[in-house]
Amino acid sequence: MILVKLKSLFWSGKSIFVGIVIFGFLSGILQPIQNDTAHAIGLLNMQGGKALHEVHLVFGEGLFGRFTLLLTATVIPPVSGDILLEVSGPEKLDYSASSRYPPVIPILNRFHTWFSFENNLHKGVQPGDSLLIVMRIKPPQEAGEYAIVLKDANNGRVYLSQPVFFELPQKAGPGGKIEETCH
Repeated sequence: MILVKLKSLFWSGKSIFVGIVIFGFLSGILQPIQNDTAHAIGLLNMQGGKALHEVHLVFGEGLFGRFTLLLTATVIPPVSGDILLEVSGPEKLDYSASSRYPPVIPILNRFHTWFSFENNLHKGVQPGDSLLIVMRIKPPQEAGEYAIVLKDANNGRVYLSQPVFFELPQKAGPGGKIEETCH
């Protein structure tokens, strides 16, 4: 008896309509979340590294006024030691950084223990390690080009410079031409 009532409730035309309305409402609310993140991939090496692509963040698309940037990078031999994360650009950015590693308990990462991450410093990185950095960034006042720099903490040698562009929103103007809009 209860099963029949539940079945009729969930398969009625009303519940399908309500489900569609709820799904539409939630997708409208959650849509900005899809635009507030970026993923960058890079290689740390002795020649200054290689960023596989640039990151473009558009003003107004950050969730609660911030962007999330996920940076994954592979450490190419002979890079090792303590690696410092810095952000350079026209103005100082308000950001916080964390790392997926190390886990709470020390375990082996291939043949050595995990490096540690504290105060934007990866300590004890060895060749072959994979870095994963999560950054929450408040956009600057003006559009411009910035760089997330991973460098040797002792001598300042740059192992990776990941370009990050903060851009104004664009809209299609007359004839389909893209124009920048101001806030």
